Amino acid sequence: MVEVNWNEKQLITDMLMDLKNENSKGHYFFENNTKGFEFESYSELVENALKFGTYLINQQVSKRSVCLLSVTSPKNILTCFYGAISMGFIPLILPATKALSGKDLLNDRINVWHSRFENNSILVTDNDELINNKQYSSSLRVLSISDFQEVNRNIEINSNWLNNMNKERNPDDIAYIQLTSASTGKNKGVAITHKNVFYNVVGMTQASKLSSSEIGCSWLPLYHDMGLVGAELFCLYNNFPLVLMSPYNFLKKPLRWLEAIDQFKCSLTPAPNFAFDYCCELIKEERIVKLDLSSLKVIYNGAEPISVETLTRFYQKFNIYGYKSNVMTPVYGLAENTLAVTFEDVQSEANFLEIERKGLSINRQVNIINDFKNYLDYNRESDKYTELRAFSVGKPLLDQEVYIEDEEGKRIIKEEVLGQIVVKGSSAALGYITADSKDFEIESFDGVVKTGDIGFIKNQKLYVIERMKNVIIRNGENYFSNDLEIQLARRLDINESRVAVFEEKVIGGKIVALIEVKSINEAEILNEIVLTSTPIELPVERYIFIKKGQIPKTTSGKKQHYKCRELLLEDKFQIIEVKSPSRVGGY
Repeated sequence: MVEVNWNEKQLITDMLMDLKNENSKGHYFFENNTKGFEFESYSELVENALKFGTYLINQQVSKRSVCLLSVTSPKNILTCFYGAISMGFIPLILPATKALSGKDLLNDRINVWHSRFENNSILVTDNDELINNKQYSSSLRVLSISDFQEVNRNIEINSNWLNNMNKERNPDDIAYIQLTSASTGKNKGVAITHKNVFYNVVGMTQASKLSSSEIGCSWLPLYHDMGLVGAELFCLYNNFPLVLMSPYNFLKKPLRWLEAIDQFKCSLTPAPNFAFDYCCELIKEERIVKLDLSSLKVIYNGAEPISVETLTRFYQKFNIYGYKSNVMTPVYGLAENTLAVTFEDVQSEANFLEIERKGLSINRQVNIINDFKNYLDYNRESDKYTELRAFSVGKPLLDQEVYIEDEEGKRIIKEEVLGQIVVKGSSAALGYITADSKDFEIESFDGVVKTGDIGFIKNQKLYVIERMKNVIIRNGENYFSNDLEIQLARRLDINESRVAVFEEKVIGGKIVALIEVKSINEAEILNEIVLTSTPIELPVERYIFIKKGQIPKTTSGKKQHYKCRELLLEDKFQIIEVKSPSRVGGY
């Protein structure tokens, strides 16, 4: 197992400098031009990062300035991210233009974040369109990656500044700002300290039970906590090589992810549930020339609800290529807690409970019907609408406590009682930098994160049900958006990502189901299924068919139910009309 050194590596700069002479391990970056991978050793990363930090000093960037990073390539992102941290600046990685549905929204985000720091921020970019953009505040200074690269060879690292910075800072200093995914509203900035990162990656290391010879692989965006902490900082701390590609490399060709795992014999990879559905749907057997997934030890499955159908489909499709079912490890985390909160036992079968839907309510005990120790034991033919499924996401990591609260904020001691999930410990971030924040004014967490998620604990393991804001109450019964989406998708035999269920109004509106379709013909087929076979227990009052790809999602792929409501009220969806009774269709 990897040993933890409690006396060193407390700062991200310590982790970085510990690898300054590491020439044999590092990153393998996917190159779009060659369709191959470019190796950069950790020693080269350290040198380039320190040069970039020195470049910021030479450009007379003010001390402790926030560096807004709008950078495309993972390699450049990491150079700027670590370079800023090394010399005491504070990086904030912005989502890619594609993830924000256009450059206008990116420009708005840049202006908003610049104003939040009392104009004590700069923009660093490799996008030529942003360099001379007239939409930005006149106080926003823009630095180009290409300008840095032109003078990179001639930069002498400012060792005095680096040494002074290391003497001045401590583990409780802000290391970087992480944007939330904004699944239930506008995204916020979370102030993450060096100490937060240290405890989180150490906790992940201990829970993963790994050797010193592991290799990671990730396509997750570095602006997302699961990509930045769960892949990058985790591998950096442990001196694991990391194979990196962008989300768009994966989305364009999902087989590329699995081929990279095979090529480099990767043992670790994080991914959300949708990735496995995506692979099953788009990877055709005839396109697989050679594939060996037997090197995989742990797949960290988190960031969104886990589907037993998805895990089963993925196993059935890829087990002939050496994929083992016990590498799938359900995990739970959130940006407000740096990342990781709980891990299920690694290299054991993912397990879930079937619980009765009726009567599910905060501060009430859940009625457990079945306890499946192995997801492969599940028989879909026995599925009943009266049952809801919840995967175990395991036990808390190092120096973390997870407990359940009722609606009044009182701790629920008894297990198997539903309530809000609360996390306490050293990984809890300093707090939010919100829309009203000025000059690093922080809405403090005081070491306790109220997650906004509903769940319960059984045998010290956590089970997550839904976001609190996605609970729909009808006739005294609680319904959960994600659960309704899963049930409806099953009956329509489509992917759950194509369904969004929400209330038309924040309180008391009709329950609406948006269903993405590929064509008018598919809409008519699904409409017929809705009319003839959708069970009466589904409380959906309005079905609307829309063109595929319109359901709004966060940069990490979570559905934005509040945004669905806004777009519907503003008549922004491209609705496909079908002839049907009044409760169905595009009216």
